[in-house]
Amino acid sequence: MQKLMMVLLAVCFTSAMYAQADGSEAIRYFDFFNQAHGAISQRNMDYLQHAVHTDDDRVIAAKRTAVVEQIAAAKQQIGSLPPFSGDAGLKAAMEKVLANYDNLLNTTLPEVEILREGAKESFLKMEAYLKAQDEAEKSMARSAGEFTLAQRKYAKANNIELIEADENSEIDQINAVNAYYRQLYLIQFKLTKPNAEFLDGLANEDAEAMKAARVNLLKTCKAELPRLRTIGDFKGNTAYRDAVIAQAEWLEQVAQKEYVDLLRGTDKATELTNEIVDRYNAAASRVSVEYGASVDKANAAAQQLMRDNVPKPTTRAVKQI
Repeated sequence: MQKLMMVLLAVCFTSAMYAQADGSEAIRYFDFFNQAHGAISQRNMDYLQHAVHTDDDRVIAAKRTAVVEQIAAAKQQIGSLPPFSGDAGLKAAMEKVLANYDNLLNTTLPEVEILREGAKESFLKMEAYLKAQDEAEKSMARSAGEFTLAQRKYAKANNIELIEADENSEIDQINAVNAYYRQLYLIQFKLTKPNAEFLDGLANEDAEAMKAARVNLLKTCKAELPRLRTIGDFKGNTAYRDAVIAQAEWLEQVAQKEYVDLLRGTDKATELTNEIVDRYNAAASRVSVEYGASVDKANAAAQQLMRDNVPKPTTRAVKQI
């Protein structure tokens, strides 16, 4: 089966600005919220890095839990913060943002993962699953943007000069590689689904199901191969795209030849001859060996694409803010 990567919500929690330090109470109040937000960002990036570079599901789950716990800690700290006359709505905005993050990680993400389980059943369900990933990312990005607006409002009310921080290129790249991967994966799934239906029909000796799946597979290959060939590289990486193209070309070839031989040998309306049996066995042997290899190659290329474009997690101790 084609491997489906887990949900990666690659958005930047961190504010894109910081205050010109002068030691005033208003600055200290601003920094308190900015640092609380930054701590969540650190945890989120650590989770993303481990999700891509670690194969241990327990470690990945622990890193995601750490993000949830960091949000809970921030909510508690901010909830107990004494009133500040110059607040200008900053505390309320931060509480709203944290509530949104909390809802996304504890409610939306699990719901998206439920969609993931059903996504293997059809192209439309897979499309809905990947769309849900995109929407979750956009929702979290909107929350981060709301916090930035609240910071600007607070700064204006307190005559604070804000300095724009450097763009977060790591997060931008993760978002970009996610979009590239999902585009290719959706096409790949659309191709491999009718192939799986053909092989299921073969296993069940259901010639009618095999006929329908073969026609659908050829139609899908004809439609998707030209589209695949127009997709460019991602920062010089073409391995995943090329693996999907190679898989599509292979599927088209076997659908035109080997799948005809398999169908003829399965169809009870066909009188078996030694030639038909020999061609059936040869076709079954080729499909058994080569299809699994094409899946493994595509999976490995997809994983390497992600690992090449998501920074590895740091091994040094991280200072708590």
